[in-house]
Amino acid sequence: MSDADGADWPPVESDAAWDYRYTDRQVREDPTLTELAYDYLRSYGGDYEYLVDCKEALHFRQDLTTAQIRGVLNCMRHDVHARAAMPKPIFEPFQPRPRRQHPPKLQVVREVYRPNVIELKAHFKGTYVTSTHRQAKKSHLLDHERSALLYYPHIARFMPDVKLYCSAAVSLKLFSDYALLEPCARCLEEKEHRG
Repeated sequence: MSDADGADWPPVESDAAWDYRYTDRQVREDPTLTELAYDYLRSYGGDYEYLVDCKEALHFRQDLTTAQIRGVLNCMRHDVHARAAMPKPIFEPFQPRPRRQHPPKLQVVREVYRPNVIELKAHFKGTYVTSTHRQAKKSHLLDHERSALLYYPHIARFMPDVKLYCSAAVSLKLFSDYALLEPCARCLEEKEHRG
């Protein structure tokens, strides 16, 4: 075959191998492909922007990256003169990378026992407990042995757990060494009974 200028063109191959592209792996494994790309760029006189940029990069840096060489080779596939000296690209079917199998994470499950309340031994000053309620009529005897200080970890709070001899419910407690009001008869009886 020849064109209008009389230059001889190599016969156009209808081989399907030229439809495949070169890959980075092929460029890295075959150093002759790199030399072919460099020779092609040094003699390139066209105006295709990518090839012109690669030619300038080769001129200034003296080498190209693997990706740039691959791009030049894939452009050369369409140049029938350059293709005559090139090995055919090899079809490499896409194979996704196998996923890395991570060993299963072992989770040590510890049953953390967190009590709702912690009872701390405490000694409350005073012998009598009197409610600060204005309708209070009696002072009660404090049972020091059964009384404790309670700690609630979930709210980080201390609260007194005051026990009386008569087991009466008294709110808003006022401690004193003597009876502010009439002493509770049941408290006195229970204290004498326990001895």
